[in-house]
Amino acid sequence: MLVGQFGKDENIAKCVSGKDLLDHCMEKIYQVQSLIGGRYVLIECHDIDKVVSFYHLNGFERLQLDKSDNYLQMVRRL
Repeated sequence: MLVGQFGKDENIAKCVSGKDLLDHCMEKIYQVQSLIGGRYVLIECHDIDKVVSFYHLNGFERLQLDKSDNYLQMVRRL
């Protein structure tokens, strides 16, 4: 499953943590997985240390850098 446009709006960035937002997202993904199946979650992000570290701490591993758009692809096994 591909998670697209994951992030926080600047206007509410201090109201919710990235971890809480990702946990909510993953909860929905597990619900969908129970209905349609699937083994991995794919996130595409900028190759910025802080961003990559956040995803790594939340179970994602580097997959590859997409040279067509310069986004780092990271995956997490469900």
